[in-house]
Amino acid sequence: MATKGKTPAYGKGFAMALASARAEAGFPTAYKFYHNNGGRRHFPFTYAYYARFERGAAVPRPKWLASILAALRVAIGEDGHRVLMRHYLVDLLGGEDAYALIAGPLLAPVQAGPAALGREALRWMKSNHAVHLTPEQFCAVASDETAYWCSEA
Repeated sequence: MATKGKTPAYGKGFAMALASARAEAGFPTAYKFYHNNGGRRHFPFTYAYYARFERGAAVPRPKWLASILAALRVAIGEDGHRVLMRHYLVDLLGGEDAYALIAGPLLAPVQAGPAALGREALRWMKSNHAVHLTPEQFCAVASDETAYWCSEA
């Protein structure tokens, strides 16, 4: 049951990160940030809706993030980008538990897969099945291509 006048509990982490990034970008207020970046010509939402992002009453739609990041002058991969996106995902998914459940496996380092296991098995096989040749055997193997490939089998 929805209650009138109350804002949901999500969005606070992203709101704080967004306000911090805005201030670091040189915009002291949300109003200046929105309007100095072109307002409705640049953003696909109104100033009133943007203010909801900074208050933590809402989080932007995923397709709106590009315009916000461009206005903040945050490049993809920078620390500021990573912080904003982490807070965005936590708030969008509904908390740290959901973030850990959904995004955790995606961000975890890749485990050794079948290809790595196959290479390791081949290395082990070669090291354990090495044959030491006498100088005469080496000369015989090295002198004939057929003998060489037979010795490799």
